[in-house]
Amino acid sequence: MSDVRNPFIEASLRIGSHELPTMLFDWVFSGRLREKQHLAEAVPYAWSSAHLPFAALGYRKWVEFFEMAGYTEDGLSAKRPSEPITLYRAAEPRYVHRLAWTASLNVAERFLEINEARYGAKPRNVYTITVAPDRLLAHITDRNEDEYIVDSRGLRARRVAEGGH
Repeated sequence: MSDVRNPFIEASLRIGSHELPTMLFDWVFSGRLREKQHLAEAVPYAWSSAHLPFAALGYRKWVEFFEMAGYTEDGLSAKRPSEPITLYRAAEPRYVHRLAWTASLNVAERFLEINEARYGAKPRNVYTITVAPDRLLAHITDRNEDEYIVDSRGLRARRVAEGGH
């Protein structure tokens, strides 16, 4: 986080965390949130704070906001990795091409268990993709998930074989 006070972050402390995507939308389109430095901090913060960020904004709007913010590492503007990276995601087949991926196979496998406990036994797998740097939107490590936000549209995800370390 930067030393310059971010009005979005300060205002967010007065509302519920699950309302942040809607607040982000309002602030961006009203022009209240336009400084690149503030966007770089606010977009991943709103994403990470919401339980189900897609419910509020959807895929295209999140991609738009992350692109407006530029590539970030933990809410700070950063240089994208220079080489493609391999990432993982635990998901039902219909949710494979969402934004949240992890660089850790162990984290993805943990999410298989979490999702089963939370949402019941449904067909879920761990998937992998190799992502070019220009498709990476953000890297977030504050929850120990080594999370990458990826514009995965058009990328080919493959199932990871069980025990496929």
